[in-house]
Amino acid sequence: MGLPVRVLHLTDEGFAVRESAMLARLEVGLADEGARVYRAGPREPSAEDAVPALYRRSIGFPRATPWTTRRWRARWLLQRLAETQTGGEDSPVDVIHAFGGGVWDVAIEAGRQAECPVVLEVWRARLASRASSLGLGRAAASVLLAASDEAIERELLDAHLASPVHRTPWGVHAPSKALPERTATGRARSVVVAGSGRDVRAIRACVSGLAMLADERPDVLFFIDAEIFRRAQLWDTAEREGMLSRVTLVDELEGRRDLALQADVLVHPEGLGEQRSLLLDAMAQGVAVVASHDPHVSWLIGARTCRSVTQAT
Repeated sequence: MGLPVRVLHLTDEGFAVRESAMLARLEVGLADEGARVYRAGPREPSAEDAVPALYRRSIGFPRATPWTTRRWRARWLLQRLAETQTGGEDSPVDVIHAFGGGVWDVAIEAGRQAECPVVLEVWRARLASRASSLGLGRAAASVLLAASDEAIERELLDAHLASPVHRTPWGVHAPSKALPERTATGRARSVVVAGSGRDVRAIRACVSGLAMLADERPDVLFFIDAEIFRRAQLWDTAEREGMLSRVTLVDELEGRRDLALQADVLVHPEGLGEQRSLLLDAMAQGVAVVASHDPHVSWLIGARTCRSVTQAT
């Protein structure tokens, strides 16, 4: 019997927190198929797993600084990975899958050094243009571009890159039985606002719109991702609209999404061409989704999977 395939998931810090549930599902599936799974990200070694999970081992590698090179960081990562293994294989990994654009450069360099294939997850539209500028045809590593949406796949194929492109749609677990209808009997209604916080204009417009709802429905409570609130500087907007007393800020809302999946409505005001599994989870759990129209997210279908809103110019 041959040795198990060793899969390394490289994640940047934001992706690891936001999509922790999806990564765990993927890693459990790989482990169930007999693969040996590792996850690595730019973190301090002290943040590594003290006790490895049943389905994967987490390791850290140095963050990028003005005094470190991509080659050195990749070599350091492979050496640390080799230290966690016994068996004396020539290379400590068989395939590297990079999630998050912040680790693409290290993934490609580590693949070159380990002489193993690399998968780059193209989960947002802007990464498609970045892939075109990487010069992948000159990369020594064998690189596959995993497009998480058909619109992103088309952009990659139209660019005629040397690396192959494969569509890998994201998914979540759906209940096997129909969920009971949500009712407001005995409880307040709840609205959750999620996103990245980069489209400040859209988020402020969203909060102003929710203020109109707050005036009409005094029983509605609002839960907003704390990072969105900070990035969009919403204190003044929420205070001006008289909403502060009914707003609760939630740290790392997408990474710890139990609250969001118990809400009545999930609002995602940004159309940035990004896949976010929180919206898929909400749909699977029967939460009403209101989202900005996004041509790079094909499963956001107005009047079918969500209420789609087109932003005014």
